[in-house]
Amino acid sequence: MEVCPQLLVQAPEDEKGPTQVLQANKGEQADVLAQLVAIPDSGELRIRGHSIAVTNLNKALWPATEDCRDLTKRDLLNDLARTSTFLLFHSERLNKSASVE
Repeated sequence: MEVCPQLLVQAPEDEKGPTQVLQANKGEQADVLAQLVAIPDSGELRIRGHSIAVTNLNKALWPATEDCRDLTKRDLLNDLARTSTFLLFHSERLNKSASVE
């Protein structure tokens, strides 16, 4: 059973954002996604020289429905890794605009 398409987070394309920053992070993003695939159920993610212990990656956080399989901790981390560049970019932009006011 596939993940429900309506539950997948699609990262928005920000036309005004610094494209070079987004492109620079794609290699890091791909590395994290590859690590998540390679870790069986528990292990370590290596990001920018830091180790992050991850456990129970196959644990269902949201139960299956008629149309969708369980969504696991691994699915959540995958979505966060895929959208992190955009989330961090917009978070930084919001912090800058808040400090100007």
